[in-house]
Amino acid sequence: MKNIYNTIVKMLTKVPYQNRFRTIILVILIVSMLVSCKDFVQIDPPDSEIVQEMVFTSDDVALSAIDAVYHNLQYSGFSSGRTNSITILCAATADILKSFNTNPFYENVITSDNATILSLWSSLYQRIYEVNAILEGIESSSSLSETVRKQLQGEAKFIRAFSYFYLVNLYGRVPLITATEYQSNAVMPQSDPSEIYKQIVADLTDSETLLDNDYHGDLRTRVNKGTVRAMLARVYLFMENWEQAERYATMVINDPLYTLLPDLDQVFLKESTETIWHLLPVDSRYNTWEGYYLILEQVPNSQFSTSLTDSFMASLEEPDLRKTHWIGEVEGISDTYYYPYKYKVKLDSNLSEYSVVFRLAEQYLIRAEARAMQSNLTNAITDLDAIKERADLPLIADTHPGIDREELLAAIWEERKKELFAEWGHRWLDIKRTGNIDAVLSEEKPNWQSYQAMFPIPQHEYLNNPNLEPTDGYAY
Repeated sequence: MKNIYNTIVKMLTKVPYQNRFRTIILVILIVSMLVSCKDFVQIDPPDSEIVQEMVFTSDDVALSAIDAVYHNLQYSGFSSGRTNSITILCAATADILKSFNTNPFYENVITSDNATILSLWSSLYQRIYEVNAILEGIESSSSLSETVRKQLQGEAKFIRAFSYFYLVNLYGRVPLITATEYQSNAVMPQSDPSEIYKQIVADLTDSETLLDNDYHGDLRTRVNKGTVRAMLARVYLFMENWEQAERYATMVINDPLYTLLPDLDQVFLKESTETIWHLLPVDSRYNTWEGYYLILEQVPNSQFSTSLTDSFMASLEEPDLRKTHWIGEVEGISDTYYYPYKYKVKLDSNLSEYSVVFRLAEQYLIRAEARAMQSNLTNAITDLDAIKERADLPLIADTHPGIDREELLAAIWEERKKELFAEWGHRWLDIKRTGNIDAVLSEEKPNWQSYQAMFPIPQHEYLNNPNLEPTDGYAY
């Protein structure tokens, strides 16, 4: 077996830089073969050793390993599948999307044996395993240049932090795994969210030091220092460290690489300078999974179709330009159905859009909230009005300059809903962290119960790891 791998390694190291795409695909196939068909906790050390032997023999092949992780991040259930995309799943679980089939997420009747819950969990932990393997490979390699070593470490630590951010916010207490040793991973107990956040901040702090401003790839498809700072701003917001959230958001806002674009139709194009990080399409038939799955071409039906909820549409005040530029509609016999139309391409091999993970508008809203929490209301209003002005809405500074802190925070959270709808689970995470989830969803969903704010630890994982504790409210 190793002889086969060694042969592949020799071949990969001879692939010219300009043909790296072929290199990437080969590494993807190898890594996927070794990890994708196994549970996260069942991956054997010999496989890890083979990957490390293969991948860390030269800069080009090592860089292809991190490319494979980006590919898997985009192609995995976390961001691609209709029922287990973080964007669609969390929009349905919150109050953004309604479903026209029997959907346990929209109805908030998820069970611990739900296959999507397991897929989402496994997808995130697979990415963590892959970057843990890369970090261990870097440490054991003497063949990499210092520049590539730092770049790989910075990107790997960012992706680990990014994955844990979603795990802790979706599932609560989760195992904190930072190595590939399968015996200890198999019985790893859950850590408190405070410990998970401590690791997230440590990884991101290291990444900020290790990475530079260069994206080192096609447009903005790899993370850079600006991406790390945007993530730190978000993380500190969730940790309620308002001073640090403001500090990092300001760094990003002041970075000349990024621009709050005045034209809403330009925001999600692949050349957009509002983008801080987006994902390279991995299938030549599609631009983005969001466009493919969310754009309606006919009246929705029971075949997994979704549309925007009535309550969300009612929240959009006139003359909000987001209503005309970011929302599409399909006319039925008696009803009009609305859908997210931030991405305009449903199916086209001419790639003009990439899936945006971080963009500058979020940073303005982060800073507005952080400033409001510190009672810096004047500057908080300025940040909020930057988003409202682009949407052609009346400005708070003109209509309500004497607004108090609680009213301003409510206005910021409402603006986050309208600006970031159907993007990477923002609404679901926001109504949880702000303590508004019961008030919001008891109005939207009559069967809502508070314990449903956390997804259940998957039953499969609970049964295989004796140190995991069940999630409150769910049957196992």
